Amino acid sequence: MKRKSILVLMVLLLLGQTVGVFAQTTVDLIADFKDGFQTFSDDVASVLPMNSTIGLNWSDAYIGQLIAIPPSLGVGLTVGVTGIPYDSVKKILVDTLGGSESEIPQVIRDYGLPLPAMAVDARLGGFILPFDIGFKIGFLPKTLADQVGDNVKVDFLLVGGDIRYLLMKQRFVVIPEVSVGVGYNYLKGSVEFGGVLPPLTISLPNTVNGVTAPWPANSNLSLSSPDFYIEWETKVIDLKAQASWSLLILQPSIGIGASYGSSHVGGGAKSTLQLNGSPISTTALQALRTLGFDVDNASIAVFSDVTGWSFRLFGGVSVNILVLRIDAGIQYNLIGKNLGASIGARLQL
Repeated sequence: MKRKSILVLMVLLLLGQTVGVFAQTTVDLIADFKDGFQTFSDDVASVLPMNSTIGLNWSDAYIGQLIAIPPSLGVGLTVGVTGIPYDSVKKILVDTLGGSESEIPQVIRDYGLPLPAMAVDARLGGFILPFDIGFKIGFLPKTLADQVGDNVKVDFLLVGGDIRYLLMKQRFVVIPEVSVGVGYNYLKGSVEFGGVLPPLTISLPNTVNGVTAPWPANSNLSLSSPDFYIEWETKVIDLKAQASWSLLILQPSIGIGASYGSSHVGGGAKSTLQLNGSPISTTALQALRTLGFDVDNASIAVFSDVTGWSFRLFGGVSVNILVLRIDAGIQYNLIGKNLGASIGARLQL
């Protein structure tokens, strides 16, 4: 499968599978809207550190020295997904927006909503000391983003790197090669798609933080033809330890990682906002901001800032045929209980 086809398929898993689950047009209270998107944003934020580690998922615990014959280096492409927990998907699609749980694909109910990532990755061997250095960058070209759909806007950027130090060489068959490493990853993206949300009507409270709201009692906020969108950004320091075995053309590996991430995530609806059928006032917008919304005349959203540690187990295997190496790997988040998977191909000396 061509590289474009793989990424388009992964993005469609994220976007296209949600179409059709929105049915209800009324949210009983704006607090319910906020609670649903807050939970969703928090859970997406917890997934991002592991998602940012996609790329440089090579099976080698250490690739060797750059100053050697032949020099140790490689370059390739990795694509992967990590799952957003289904409970948060259900909270936003079913509990908040009134969709039918039975219309959510079973694969999402079983494994969560897939958040894709891709990266071109390269690794250079060290010199004198037994270390290697890796770099990766991933982005979505406009020509590829345009293939996702007429009503879909996608933006994605992943940049990162790491350095690993060899602790122990492989001995015989059972004693693995072991390395430890540290890296930094920056991940930013957004998804916006139209045609999946019906017109929304949200009931507003009569008071804001204990004082009378700047709108009449029993007021409603309405959004005609809203577009659903999610935005995310995370900065991650990643620590990891990895062991690998060279067994003829196969190279299995296992490892453990700890990531400290600082994430900013939000989601909501983009549409012209009206209060009781009329343009919303600046005073009303300010009151909604006081309630914790990121809001203007054309959108309402909830953003979440999450900072903290996440821990993962990872493993995989590569098939090595001359200079071609094909990797497949899985990850498991020990705190979020969500899974990730990746596949990559590279040329390596």
